[in-house]
Amino acid sequence: MKTNVSARLARSIKNVPNGWLPENVLAHREEFSAKVIFDLHGPVLDFMTPFYAHAGKMFGVKFDMRKIRYWYPQYDKTMPITPQQYREAFADFARRTKDGFGSLPARPGIQQAIKQIRNAGIDVEIWTCVPGALDVDRDTQHNTGVGIAQDVTRKLIDRLGLVDDVMTKVRFCDSADAKLPLMRREPLLPPLIVEDHPKTCVDAGVIHGLAAIMVPEPYNLNVTCPGVLPLKDRADLAPAVIHFFTELEKAGCLVGGLRKKKR
Repeated sequence: MKTNVSARLARSIKNVPNGWLPENVLAHREEFSAKVIFDLHGPVLDFMTPFYAHAGKMFGVKFDMRKIRYWYPQYDKTMPITPQQYREAFADFARRTKDGFGSLPARPGIQQAIKQIRNAGIDVEIWTCVPGALDVDRDTQHNTGVGIAQDVTRKLIDRLGLVDDVMTKVRFCDSADAKLPLMRREPLLPPLIVEDHPKTCVDAGVIHGLAAIMVPEPYNLNVTCPGVLPLKDRADLAPAVIHFFTELEKAGCLVGGLRKKKR
C-alpha cells in the first residue's frame, strides 16, 4: 500500500530522535496487530474548552485557554479557581446528561481521519479515562457518584461512528498511566497509540518500546523523544497512522497484514 505523506509530515518523521518508524518498534522483534489505540479527550474530542466554560459559569471567572500549559490545570497556581473548585466543577460536569461528557464536540476532521484509518485495514479502539460509578475522590475519599459519564461517553462515540462496536472497542482505564501496560497484555500487541498526554507518549517510546503519535496541544509543545511523533498539524493524523502500519507490514511484523475495506 502506498501512502500520501506530506513534506511537513516527512520532516516530522525524520526529526524524531533515533527514529520513529519502524525502527523503534522493530528493535523488539514483536508480532503486532493492525490496531491503533486512540485516547479520547484531546485527540478525538475537545474536553478543555467546554469544561472550562462550565467551570467559569460555576464560579464567575474567565479562563484564557492560551495560557493553560499543564496537563492537570488544577495544579496551576495561575488558574482563577482553586484545586477544590476544580474538583467540584469536574464532578458537576461529569454528572450532566446535557452539556457534560456526552456533549463534547469532535475535533474538526477527526471522523473522516478515523474512517480513512479503518478503511486502510487498521482497527481503531478508544481507551480513555472517564469517571465511573465507583470512583472515589482521592482527597476526600468520598464516592463521586458520576457513573453517568461512562454511559453518555459510549453513546457519544456511537453517534460519531468512531468504532464499529462501542462495547468491545471502547475501554475505560483508571488512568493515563494504565494504558500502556494494558496494551502490553493484549494477545497481539497494538504497536501505536495516539495521545495528547506528553508523559504517556514518552513512556510509550522509552519504557514500553511502542510508538506514539502526539497531537499538538499548548501543554505538549517542544516534546522530543524516540518513538514519539509530534504532529505539527492534525491534518497529518490519518496519513501518519497509515504510513506507520504500511511500513510495519513491509517489515513483516504485522500479523495478518492490512485488510483494506471494500468501498
